[in-house]
Amino acid sequence: MIPERIQDICCFLIAFHTPISLSTPHIYISGRPFLPSQSPLSRILDSEFTRAIKMRVGNQSSWPAPPVEWTGHAGPILSVIYSPNGARVVTGSDDKTIRIWDTESGAIVGEPLTGHNGWVQSVAYSPNGQHIISGSSDCTIRIWDAETGAPVGDPLEGHTDSVLSVAYSPNGQHITSGSYDCTIRIWDAETAILSRGTLAWCCLLLTLQMGSTSSLDPSTAPFEYGMPRLVLQLATLLRDTLTVCHP
Repeated sequence: MIPERIQDICCFLIAFHTPISLSTPHIYISGRPFLPSQSPLSRILDSEFTRAIKMRVGNQSSWPAPPVEWTGHAGPILSVIYSPNGARVVTGSDDKTIRIWDTESGAIVGEPLTGHNGWVQSVAYSPNGQHIISGSSDCTIRIWDAETGAPVGDPLEGHTDSVLSVAYSPNGQHITSGSYDCTIRIWDAETAILSRGTLAWCCLLLTLQMGSTSSLDPSTAPFEYGMPRLVLQLATLLRDTLTVCHP
């Protein structure tokens, strides 16, 4: 009986920690009416608060089952993204593979997507959900058929260091990649050709959030983002330093 009550209280705190942390009365106002009907805590509170709000329909009889643990990768997972329709989840790992998962069941869909020779550090879906792109520490970007998992064309090559982030443009016509080589590259999604040259950034700017100056005022913080004030001042001065270098 005691373990059951302890588990019940833990489930309650996990489910309603946000309103409870804002105001203690939410235990009775926001939490109690939504307790499962078979919850020991529900029976206790119902006996004490007979005139409180009650659920007429739709109340659950028990707490939902805990989330299913998805296993399959042989190393840490570095990137996760949903498909546009929410039916699939794609993950990239330092085991050099990409996996596709069924959102509802957590089951692996098909075989792992293999081809990278380094960590898969970023994955993204095309807006129409037909393709997946991945960026790796092997300095390449790969395009995959989201349905079959087969590679589409050859790897996109040009970066000289790890590809840390990849993304599709909203219209799906371009792929953008950011690398540890301090550059951003824009590719034609159809031809996989570098289409906009290379945006070369000072390495210091990798630690800054573009367009945000309020938290990067060198006069207000002697040490911020892991950088001494002198380095932060230099980085702030170089914030708008951007050159377009054609390959």
